[in-house]
Amino acid sequence: MIQRVTYLALWVHLLWFGIAIQVEAEPAGAPAEGRPFLWKIERQPPSYLFGTIHVPDERVLALPPSVERAFGLASIVYTEVAMDLRSQVEAQRLSMFSGATTLRTVLPDELYSRLETYLASRGVPMLLFTRFKVWAVASSLPLLDQMQKANGRQVLDMYLSERASSEGKQTDALETIESQVAVMESMGEDGQVSMLRQTLDQLEEAATSGEDLIEDMVQTYLSGDSERLMQVAQAQLDQSNVMTPKLQDALIYTRNRTMSETIRKKLDERPQATHFFAIGVLHYPGERGIVELLRKSGIEVTRAP
Repeated sequence: MIQRVTYLALWVHLLWFGIAIQVEAEPAGAPAEGRPFLWKIERQPPSYLFGTIHVPDERVLALPPSVERAFGLASIVYTEVAMDLRSQVEAQRLSMFSGATTLRTVLPDELYSRLETYLASRGVPMLLFTRFKVWAVASSLPLLDQMQKANGRQVLDMYLSERASSEGKQTDALETIESQVAVMESMGEDGQVSMLRQTLDQLEEAATSGEDLIEDMVQTYLSGDSERLMQVAQAQLDQSNVMTPKLQDALIYTRNRTMSETIRKKLDERPQATHFFAIGVLHYPGERGIVELLRKSGIEVTRAP
């Protein structure tokens, strides 16, 4: 299980820390209940943006009819990073310390003890995590229960990539494993420790109250309500932490700019193709989200019915 969790750590931070504190709800046309996070790029032929959620849950793998139609029309399917075995191996390597460094040598004693206690409460020995970098541990913790219940199910992004390949579609990626890891490590040691501390705060509080934070996010995702999604996500952040804006900028806004530029390039390179971009849903809303960035560049984007 630990290998799968650490690979997924590169995506779960989008769901956990990629929250825009000042984000606005989507400007026009509030979505109806159950409306999928699908946007149409208005050109001939059209292309599509689809908001994913990075959890192994069978409910999100059941694509709504409009998403099925868009996916069926696509000749090229993009995920944030490549889903092949090389990427999984590389993610595993880059998420681990080198030399004699371990979590014990970099974490404050009290935080190390809290982490050890939390892992024990989930039936996971500390030994499995001691060689992993702080950002990888912080990103992985919310997924532990999900992975134990996954029964081999894939995350939505991997499902889409593998299905595209099996249907003879071309697959591509908007980022590399190396660039995503670089973003995580750009937070520095203080930022990563803050990230871990916030994660433990949330998980410990949820364990006390009986709340299931990932389930809340899944239910809200399935509702199709972008305003509610941001409210739920925002409620899971420690807004008093001075590191929070730095984490957001590193994990979301900088990458939004890069991905929107890459999307424009991909569209221009293959203007006669139908492109299907599958990206974590929290990258789309707000003035600094991918949808608005594309609109500001002159590309017409509308929320699909």
